[in-house]
Amino acid sequence: MKVVDMFASGIPVCARGFKCIKELVLHGKNGCVFNDSDHLCRQLVTLFKKFPNGSKNLSILREGVKHFQSLPWHYHWRHVALPVFDDDYVFEDFGPDPPVPGMPEVPHAMI
Repeated sequence: MKVVDMFASGIPVCARGFKCIKELVLHGKNGCVFNDSDHLCRQLVTLFKKFPNGSKNLSILREGVKHFQSLPWHYHWRHVALPVFDDDYVFEDFGPDPPVPGMPEVPHAMI
């Protein structure tokens, strides 16, 4: 949940490369994924070059977090949480997702 808290605050994250982390952290888009302390160190040095206003990489990640924040709750539910449940799981149908700029549309029949 800490990743979600950071994103809600508008802060990109550097996260350990656990299998499930890619559900939230998109490396190079809204955060960085690292495998060991050396990898994390290199990422931090790169991100904080010319900090606070000259870091191109950090600016890209901040924009990615803004995009994450713009997605409605039900988009996250349908595309991240719901697929984890069994096919027999019954949920309330809220209709198709509204269009989200920059995100591919998913046909309602696939949900």
